[in-house]
Amino acid sequence: MVGLAVASNMPLTKHLRVGIIDSNPALKSRNYLKKDGVPDSRVSTITPATISFFRDIGAWDHVQQQRLAFFGKMQVWDYTGLGYTRYSARDVGKEYLGCVVENKVLCNSLLLRLQEENGDIEKMIYPTRLISLALPSKSRQAPTREAISSGYPPEELNRSNLVKLELSDGQTLYSKLVVGADGSKSNVRQTAGIKTTGWNYPQSAIICTVEHSTENDCAWQRFLPSGPIALLPIGDNYSNIVWTMSPEESLRHKSMSPEDFVKSVNNALDFGYGPHPHSGSLDYYMEKLFSDIGSTAASTKECFEVPPKAIGVVSERMAFPLSLKHSHDYISKRLALVGDAAHTVHPLAGQGVNLGFGDAAALAKVIAEGVSVGADFGDISLLKRYENDRKAANVAMAALLDGFQKMYSVDFGPLNVLRAAAFHGAQYISPLKKNIISYAMGDAKWPLFLGGGGVEMSNRIEAVAAESNSTSCPPKFLFSCRRRLGKKPRTPRPLEGGKGKGMSSSSASAVPPEDDVCSVCHDRFRIPCQANCSHWFCGECIIRVWNHGPAVQPCKCPICRRLINLLVPANVSIDNDDDPQIQHVLGEVQHYNRIFGGTPRNLTQRLQDLPFFIRRLFRELLDPQRTLPLVFRARMVMMVALSAIYVLSPVDILPENVLGLFGFFDDFLVLLIVFLHLAAVYRSLLLYRHGGH
Repeated sequence: MVGLAVASNMPLTKHLRVGIIDSNPALKSRNYLKKDGVPDSRVSTITPATISFFRDIGAWDHVQQQRLAFFGKMQVWDYTGLGYTRYSARDVGKEYLGCVVENKVLCNSLLLRLQEENGDIEKMIYPTRLISLALPSKSRQAPTREAISSGYPPEELNRSNLVKLELSDGQTLYSKLVVGADGSKSNVRQTAGIKTTGWNYPQSAIICTVEHSTENDCAWQRFLPSGPIALLPIGDNYSNIVWTMSPEESLRHKSMSPEDFVKSVNNALDFGYGPHPHSGSLDYYMEKLFSDIGSTAASTKECFEVPPKAIGVVSERMAFPLSLKHSHDYISKRLALVGDAAHTVHPLAGQGVNLGFGDAAALAKVIAEGVSVGADFGDISLLKRYENDRKAANVAMAALLDGFQKMYSVDFGPLNVLRAAAFHGAQYISPLKKNIISYAMGDAKWPLFLGGGGVEMSNRIEAVAAESNSTSCPPKFLFSCRRRLGKKPRTPRPLEGGKGKGMSSSSASAVPPEDDVCSVCHDRFRIPCQANCSHWFCGECIIRVWNHGPAVQPCKCPICRRLINLLVPANVSIDNDDDPQIQHVLGEVQHYNRIFGGTPRNLTQRLQDLPFFIRRLFRELLDPQRTLPLVFRARMVMMVALSAIYVLSPVDILPENVLGLFGFFDDFLVLLIVFLHLAAVYRSLLLYRHGGH
């Protein structure tokens, strides 16, 4: 699926020849699937971000004409009966959380899109297998004048810097770029000598399709002692089962009679292993406590529901082992890995294929940019942009899913209670719930505490007063910057509002100067914003500069090196704030202005900003792209502060049996210090294992 997505999204296809090497006979079938048939057991849960990607490449219309099922609700609960969480698309103002589609529908739709664009695609598809792959070495560079004058054949000279592919049918191909999308056991990756890090889980997953007496419109997931079981709607009265268990249990359930298997599924989704969660008086107080922190999510008041019962299994039961695997490198010279060839994750959140489609979109974008400027799109310096864009996000998702798997693989009474309590608390903490939904839907690139995303904002940037201590840039420095860009130097114009004493969103210029470019990306402005030092930047660029710096300090202007304490978006940005990307950037700008703009904030606003600060601080510790000295320095400062609190605290003077839970406060601080140690070690391990060096 991911490989076809890359081929379907290839830019400027009139200038590129694309070949698909795959011996799968399913590539020959390019007709719409009948909607009245029994759904296949191999399905994917695709996010709105993936749906948007399919729309961009023109394949979503073909998907809609076949079989699919949207779901707008999701319920997750623990087998202990102590907690549950419900999610709704209404929590984030969306129509649906995701869509369940059969894998063969996705493949067929991508093939139909290819046929639409290229007419006869038989010439593109090579129904064979890859035997060997020879990458160009450092010694195999472009032909020199001496080689040309020596009389070498022109074809051999032109192929000296290409990848040589030998196929099982005897054909030999030469390519400027090979995209390895051949799964977790990637032959392309192994041939290129790219190493991986990972491990096999002591689990296997059983997948199949079951039938209900009524239609299912909700995604259900229950965590059992052996692993999670998911019930996903696939349309009409059918649902897909993804049940994680030990390999021995998977063999037993695979060989069960259909009647016994259905009973086992209903037992796992209903009263089996433990009772249903129930709301109590504590829930009322939790809802009251967290109601002032952000707007309340629509699903907060929804009660626990019992999933629909299965009445029969209507497809083959398939079992496959689970593993985590991550490539040290995504690229080599004239080679790029996408999808499971680059990373394999636990399927408990259904994010594996969405990560792959994210790879396809990012790689196609890099190729498009290279082709548009006439660059060699197989050059490693260009492909490095794709790797930098995707590696950190994929590692974060893999680590998050691995953490969930390990957390639920331990069946220990006190841990079960704490786990269920934290799980149930997410039902009432609306900002946390909205961030989880945005991250799972693909709207946020980073999970909570690791990055921005899911920021709620008003339709316009609020008026922010800020003191401006900037003057124009030194003429020589400004001239050198403009000369490097090939532009005529210009004198920066001060913002309106009276000699820089203050400004608001109403004083923003309508558009940035036509002859100017962003000083960060050296390209045309995207979501232009003007700083209080008068310089213009892309909104996403200046926010990226801020994200790269310390967590609680404003960033410096990349041109004049003065502190930026106010960013004012151009009118064109505010007028188009219905676009999700613009909405996200404007939300980050709003955060920036509120924190560093000098306006007073009430207690409620400070509580709303607290998760943002915590997320920034944790990213300092856990982001694989941070420098080690910065991480160690932040960790040591926090360790010293927490140790001082622990030593000077009078809490342990009184006996703990008198103070109750409060008496364990000092012990909690010790555990937090230990956690910081483990977080730093884990982050260093990620850098060492996945950094490729």
